[in-house]
Amino acid sequence: MKSVKVKFLVVDCPSLYNCIIGRPTLAELFAVSSTIHLKLKYYTKDGQVATINGDIEAARRCFEAASKNLNSVVTPKKKKAETKLPGVNSISTEDEVELDARTSKKERKQEKIGKDDLLIKENYRPIPDGEFELVPLGEDPTKGVKIGADLPDLVKRQLKACLRENAELFAWSAAEMPGIDPEVACHQLTIDPRASAVVQRRRKQSPEKAEAARKAVKDLLEANFIAEAQYTT
Repeated sequence: MKSVKVKFLVVDCPSLYNCIIGRPTLAELFAVSSTIHLKLKYYTKDGQVATINGDIEAARRCFEAASKNLNSVVTPKKKKAETKLPGVNSISTEDEVELDARTSKKERKQEKIGKDDLLIKENYRPIPDGEFELVPLGEDPTKGVKIGADLPDLVKRQLKACLRENAELFAWSAAEMPGIDPEVACHQLTIDPRASAVVQRRRKQSPEKAEAARKAVKDLLEANFIAEAQYTT
């Protein structure tokens, strides 16, 4: 086996782990760990690859004990002699000592679904950092941009002057944005020409959303941003 000197920080507190090996030691051992596969591989003195295997059952017992604030530790059974494979030195125990607490694929899927439902229920959205101040860029007070209200006075004055100096760069509707030559850039869908068109079922929308969609389509048509496409369906 390969031996290296390692400095450990000793903490006087209950723990379910005998020791935790950090990245510097793993790098010194040229070790590669995988928590998904519960394996740790490293080179020995004679250049062979040693493998330490973990056990999912022991992992769950350790995890449950930690969750209940218990001070019990799962003690692995004594090692059994194994047949040495050519070029590989496998190190394991009958119960295969746990390296990390993992859950099954089904449990992870159920947990993810629960978290997704919680996000949808609570409707998480980005929260602005601090208050904002509207800076009008023209005669119309509704046409402006927001800047942080907590900015230093000098920075705020410089930023307002820069925004008003470049007010012509802002557009407030599709009609104010000139079209781009399709030879320069053109949006298109990557569709297999051999594929057959399929009529999608009609999706119901609230009157407010339907009216907003009609207005947006009308504005884009008038600005020559979009064009009606004719399909055989």
